[in-house]
Formats: sequence, C-alpha cells, structure tokens
Amino acid sequence: MHGEGDGRVVSPAAGRRQKRGWMRVAGWLVVVMVGVFSACADLVTEPRTADTAVPLLTEGDPTDPTDSSCGNGFAQWQCDAIEDALNYLMNHWDPLCQQLGQTATTRYQNGDFYYDGTGQWSDYGYMWPDQSGTYLGWSAFSANELADTIAHEESHHHGYEDLKDGSENDAYGAGERCA
Repeated sequence: MHGEGDGRVVSPAAGRRQKRGWMRVAGWLVVVMVGVFSACADLVTEPRTADTAVPLLTEGDPTDPTDSSCGNGFAQWQCDAIEDALNYLMNHWDPLCQQLGQTATTRYQNGDFYYDGTGQWSDYGYMWPDQSGTYLGWSAFSANELADTIAHEESHHHGYEDLKDGSENDAYGAGERCA
C-alpha cells in the first residue's frame, strides 16, 4: 500500500501498531498522573482554623482594652511583630539602623508605642514632636513595612524630617535604609 501522494509504503498492520503504541503511551501517562496526584494529596494541609489562622489586621482594637493582650491598643501578635522588627533593627549591619533600633527599643520598653488604627493621621505611623510616643497604624503591619516604619518614626525623634530627598536628615531615607 502506498501512502497518499508521498511515495511511502504503508502496510495496514503498521497503522494498528501505531494506534496500539499511542494507547500504551496514554496508559502509562494515566498511571504516572495518578501517581503524581496521590503523592500530592499527602502535601495538602487541613484548612486553617481560628487557632491556626494568620491574625487579621483588625485585631487589637484600641478602643477595646479587653482586646489587647500586651498594652497600648496592640494585640499580642502585633507586639510580637514589633519585637521582631526591633531585634532586626538592633542587629542591622548599618550603624544608623542599630542606633534607631536601640532608642526605639527603649521607647517601646517604656510603654511609648501606641496603636492607632483609625488612620486619622497616618495609616503607617506618626509621632508628635512635643511627645515621646510613637504611634503605629494598621498599614505598618503589612508585609515588610514594620522595621521601615519604626526606623522612620524613630528618626523623627532624632530630628529627621520628611524631606523625601535622600539627604542625610531625611526620615524616609532612614526608613528605607533600615528596611
């Protein structure tokens, strides 16, 4: 038998062998896929419960003192995050960040960190020049923002300003440098 117009000789049995070959490949493919899916089934975890869920940013309502387990409006997970950020700053490679981390840690230990989830003054953080406190907002607890925000606000306590020009006394520059 000749193939249609290409000059090749094709026997009828060759077509059957070719079909059976694809069926073997398809069969092996099914076996492999079943094996992969059953192996992956062991990797699936149980859904998160209230005990294992990542805390929501709305926890630690500053207007409800019973909702705060570590003081000044912060929920416990927020205090844990602050302490991690302060440790990060104190162990930073940059001496400025170490200094800001040390003075911010003293401020935190003196109870001069406060949670303000209202967003009235800032979603991240703020401080008043005539007060010793540092106020942190809900956005400060976003991914990779807390050390930056603490360093930024602490630099204000050291006389830095919001210049946004990268100069030596720019609070934004200090925050980004320590992030």
